[in-house]
Amino acid sequence: MPAPLPTLRAKRKRRKAQRNKQARKWRRTGLAGHGRLAKKAAAAVRKLKRLVKRAKLALRIDWNGHTPVGGKNLRKVIRYALANFDVYITSTNGGTHSTTSYHYRNQAVDIGSNSAAEKVRCQKALLKKFGPGMFAELFGPDNGAWVKDGSQYTARDGDALETQHDDHIHAAVTS
Repeated sequence: MPAPLPTLRAKRKRRKAQRNKQARKWRRTGLAGHGRLAKKAAAAVRKLKRLVKRAKLALRIDWNGHTPVGGKNLRKVIRYALANFDVYITSTNGGTHSTTSYHYRNQAVDIGSNSAAEKVRCQKALLKKFGPGMFAELFGPDNGAWVKDGSQYTARDGDALETQHDDHIHAAVTS
């Protein structure tokens, strides 16, 4: 006659005995605090989730009351500037610009700051991070970091265009 199949009750009893044996082993080896380790791991996961949430917030752009504009490349530039420098958007497609301005094509943004040094830092960093090929135009207070049609050049001090961009950064990107 074949051996009887174990009952459900017998299987549960055997599993409980195995768990108890493992618990005794943990107590013997000093690993009984695995619950504390689990709590620390859970805290680390919560912290990571908070960091991810902050990163997602950085993906949002504070348009400062202006109409959202731009494609993927312009938004990359804006996010980088807003996340890394104390700057804000001063104009998108509103305001007064030249008739051929990239602003009216929704491909440009003006960026301002309360500090002249911060504007210069931001302009240089944008040029360094994305390179001149990213920009159709990059004008600002630093005359040595100007870009027109993907070519970097130095603006002449006192020129009309240079004077207009002493108080903000104008960034227009290629599509």
